[in-house]
Amino acid sequence: VKVGRDTLEAEARALCGLQEAYGDRASFILDGNRGWSYAQAELFLRMVSDVRIPYGEELLTDPWELPRLQRESGILMALDETLFVPGEYSGLIRDWRSVIALKPDRIPGSLVRCLQLAELMQRRGGAAVVSSAYNTPVGLSFLVQVASAMGCPHAGLGTYRWLPDTITTGLVPGKDGAVDAETSWVNTLDG
Repeated sequence: VKVGRDTLEAEARALCGLQEAYGDRASFILDGNRGWSYAQAELFLRMVSDVRIPYGEELLTDPWELPRLQRESGILMALDETLFVPGEYSGLIRDWRSVIALKPDRIPGSLVRCLQLAELMQRRGGAAVVSSAYNTPVGLSFLVQVASAMGCPHAGLGTYRWLPDTITTGLVPGKDGAVDAETSWVNTLDG
């Protein structure tokens, strides 16, 4: 669930409403795209304390504060955009032990670096999740295969719905032998 786009109150109401509607059948990964200050994220997480949240992805404008938010909220935090600029955040990435969202087409070093990061996280007891920005159905199918080969879950691969039909005609995941990103979940963060 994308967060940081509306008021904290409106987003908290919506998320709590979703949890109430789906009950134990659903949990919600939060994707903040670095939208909140520490105080905003802390308040929001208190407002949604009854919601099942496996992890929050880049909730803070300052990624260096993510370990503190994770420690104080008890909710795992994930690195995503931080991985795109490894030089600037090398210390944070080097010591990270919870969750990383791998976008092979955005991380310097691409697939080789993603494989190294996934292996490192698994050795540390953390989790690597394969994700995407806006890829074509061919790219999304590739990412599902990468996730499967790495033994990682994948998330955020349903973006093909936002592409024009001229791009997706005949290539929609799940048709004509392509991979269905929505039903091909590899595993969970629990392994």
